[in-house]
Amino acid sequence: MNVEAKPKNKIERIIIAGYPKSGNTWLTRLVAQICNSPVAGFLDANHINVNDFVIEGEEKPKNFEILKTHHWRRTLRASEKDKIIYIIRDPRQVLYSALHYFPKVSTQAIAKCGTLERLILSFCKKELAIWYSIMTRGNSQPTNWLLQSWANHVDGFSKDDSVLILRYEDLRANSLHALRRVCTYLEIEISDDQLQKCILDHSFEKKKNKLIQAGEHSKALFMREGKSDSWKTKFPLILRLLIWIRFRKTMKTHGYEF
Repeated sequence: MNVEAKPKNKIERIIIAGYPKSGNTWLTRLVAQICNSPVAGFLDANHINVNDFVIEGEEKPKNFEILKTHHWRRTLRASEKDKIIYIIRDPRQVLYSALHYFPKVSTQAIAKCGTLERLILSFCKKELAIWYSIMTRGNSQPTNWLLQSWANHVDGFSKDDSVLILRYEDLRANSLHALRRVCTYLEIEISDDQLQKCILDHSFEKKKNKLIQAGEHSKALFMREGKSDSWKTKFPLILRLLIWIRFRKTMKTHGYEF
């Protein structure tokens, strides 16, 4: 793929940020193919097993350093020459995805909720109550990247005008339009045909089948379903209401409805 980049200033790094389970890995790989560059791995990650899930295309020319991160905005050290793309996903689907991906976590997270919330959560399945508590109050388990709530994570990047904000749902529904926004932001010239090939190469089904055929079942498991609305048939009304009450301001800002 021939890519012609004409940035006003030399781009040192392209950083794909997002709350865990928001589609970060998918977007990182899409951007890497657009830029004809490898995915360098996690920003600030030293653990080889963590990077093994992310690093891809090492044989490609290093036109750009492309990194994935779950940093929140205030801890992300970036220069003026770095480009940051932030992906947002409906918090209800993030909760559903995290519930099935991360290992079991302690019920102690629920203790951070108020008395009324804990009473209401007692009518929900334990795992749903735990993940609601983690996403609304923050928790160090199962990962330090969950120390801030979903809303705080999203708001920190949304208030930075230098950051390109993409919704996961828009990337799924109209990938070409979403990636055209990425190209405009990065000042990269690329044809629609090349973008369509990029979308096809990294489609959920094709990518997962390729991993399974290669015997990389742990990576295939990491991808799960890739859906946008599984929560609609899985969450009780009371949990939907709690999430909406807690996150409605941020959700409405980014076009999510009850």
